[in-house]
Amino acid sequence: MPTDDRLTEDALAQARAALERGALKNAIAKLKELVARVPDYPAAHDLLAGALYFQGTLEEALVHAQKARALAPEDAEYMRGEGTILSALERHDDAVSCLTEALSRAPDDMAARAALGEAFLGQGRAVQAEAQLRQAAAHTSDAPNVHYALGRALVLMDRPAEAESTFRKVLELSPGHGPSLLNLGRTLFLLDRFKGAIEILEAAAAALNRPAEALCLLGECHAQRDSFEAGRQAFNRAKAAAPDDPKVLEREGFFYLNWQKPEHALACFRTAHALDPRSVGALSGLSSFPLDAVGADLVTQIDNAQAGIAAEEAGPSIVLDFARARALDHQGDFEAAWANTVSANQRHRAAFPSPVAPNRGFPTAPPPGWETSADASAALMAGAGLVIIGGMPRSGKSTAETLLGTLRDVGVGYETNILRETLEDLNEEIGLDLIEGFAALPAGYLAAFRNHFARKFAERAGGRPVYTITSPATYLMPILPVIFRALPGARFVFMDRDRFDNALRIFQFCYAQARHGYTYELKAIIGQIDLWRAAKTHWLQVEPQRAMALAYEDMIADPAAALSVMAQFIGLHEPPAGPLALPDDRGCAVPYRAMMDQALKDGD
Repeated sequence: MPTDDRLTEDALAQARAALERGALKNAIAKLKELVARVPDYPAAHDLLAGALYFQGTLEEALVHAQKARALAPEDAEYMRGEGTILSALERHDDAVSCLTEALSRAPDDMAARAALGEAFLGQGRAVQAEAQLRQAAAHTSDAPNVHYALGRALVLMDRPAEAESTFRKVLELSPGHGPSLLNLGRTLFLLDRFKGAIEILEAAAAALNRPAEALCLLGECHAQRDSFEAGRQAFNRAKAAAPDDPKVLEREGFFYLNWQKPEHALACFRTAHALDPRSVGALSGLSSFPLDAVGADLVTQIDNAQAGIAAEEAGPSIVLDFARARALDHQGDFEAAWANTVSANQRHRAAFPSPVAPNRGFPTAPPPGWETSADASAALMAGAGLVIIGGMPRSGKSTAETLLGTLRDVGVGYETNILRETLEDLNEEIGLDLIEGFAALPAGYLAAFRNHFARKFAERAGGRPVYTITSPATYLMPILPVIFRALPGARFVFMDRDRFDNALRIFQFCYAQARHGYTYELKAIIGQIDLWRAAKTHWLQVEPQRAMALAYEDMIADPAAALSVMAQFIGLHEPPAGPLALPDDRGCAVPYRAMMDQALKDGD
C-alpha cells in the first residue's frame, strides 16, 4: 500500500479511535472493511488482530496477526502481537519462540517481555516467567496485568508472602480486580490467614462473573475457622453459581468428610462422579468408603480415569494412585495395595519434593519467665471448658471427638484452627511467625494471647459447658510447653494407636503440606510417631491432672467405657449406657506387616 494514501490512513485512524473509545464492534467492522479493500496493509491486519483478541475471537485474530507478520516479517511489534495471541490460544511453545524473536529485535519492548513471561507461565516455567515479568514490572509499574502475572508466577514457586504483596499492588492499581482478589484470597489461605482470606474472598465472589472457585475457597476458610454453618452456606452459594460443576461437589464432599458427616460427603462424591466419571476428586473421595457403599468396580473406574490423564499432570495422577491403593485395600488385595502405595509415595516425592519434618524434640520443662495471671483463666473459663484432643494424623482424634460430641453438654469443633488464628493475631501485633515465634513469645504477651484466645473460644463455644478441638501432633508438639501455661483451664486428651497401624494409614494418604513431608518415607513416619509418644509420656507425667491418654484400640473395643472415662476426666456426669458403634480399623497393618518390615530394613 502506498504510504501517502490518505484515505487508507484516515480509515485506520478512525478504527483506532473507535477502539480507544471502547467501541469494539464498530472498530472491527471498520478494520474488516479496510483489509478487504487493502489486503496488503500490515498495520490494519495487526490492529484487527488486536481488536479480535480483545473480543475473544482468538482463531480469527491469529489469522490476521500472521498475515501482518507475513507482510512485514522483520517487524518486532507484529511478532509480539502474534506471540500474545498464540499464548492466549495456549500454544505456549509457539508463543515463546515468537516472543523471544521479537525481543531479540526489540529488547526494550516491555509489552513483549510481559507477554513472554505469561507464555512461560503457560509452560509452567515459573522461574523464567518471573525473570521476564520483573523486568517488565520495573519499567511499567502502573500495569496491573504485569503484576498480576508476576503474582501467579510467585504462587507457582511457593512464595506466597511475595505473591500477597504483588496481588495487593494489582488491587492498588485496579481496585476490585476479581482475579487478583481471588488469588489474594487463595494466597492468604495458603498462609493460614483465614480471617483475612474470608473478607477478600467475599469481595472476589462479588467481583467475578464466575464466583464458584472463590465461594469454594470461602467455604474451606470457614471450615478452618470452625464455622460449619458458614462453610455449608458458602458451598450452597457455589453450587448455585455452578450447579453442574463436579469440582464444586468434590470439594463440598471433602468439606463434609472433614466435619464427620460421611453420608453427606458420599452423596456429594456420587453426584460429582455421575457428572464426570473421570473426576479425580470424586474418585479419591469414594475410595475412602468401603466398596459395598460405592461399588466393587471402583478400581476399574480409577484405572479408566488414570488412562485419561496426560503424563505431565503429575498431581491428579498421584492422587488417583493413592485412591487406587485405598480401593485395593478395601478389596482385600493387600499386596497390590502396598505396591500402589509405595509407588504413589515415590512419585509424590519425585514430583513434589518436601523436606522430612524435623524432629524438634520437646522441652523437659516449660521455658522460664512465664507468669500465670488469674485474669486469663477466668476469661477463658467464663465461656466453656476447653478440651484439646491431640495425636498423629489417622490416630482416631476425630473419632474420639465425635464420641465426646454425643454428650449433650459438649460442642465439637473438629479440625479447628483456633490456636493458629490466635497466633495469627499475635503475629500481626508483634511480628512473630506462627509456630517458631510462639515458642519464643515474650512473657509480657502471655496475657495478650489468653485474651485473644478467650474471645475466639467464647464465640465458638456458644455458652456450652464443654467445647472440643483437635490438633495434629506435628503442630501441637512444639507449642505444648506454652499452651499448658497459657491456657490453665484446658484439658488434653492425647491419642495413641498401634504404631504400625498408624504408620500404615498415614503412609496410605497423600499429605502435600510441608509439615507432613515425612509421609513419603515409612521410617520417618515411625520416627514421628515415636516422637509423639515420648512427648505424650512426658506431659502425662508433668500434668497428670490436666492430661489423659486414650488408646484407639480401647476406644473401638468399648466406646461406652471410653466415653465414660473421658466424661469423668472433663468433669461431666457419666453418660447413660447406650448403643455406640464406631468404624473399626484395628489391625489394619497385619496383612502388610511383612512388607512394612522389609521396607524398614531397606531404609525407606
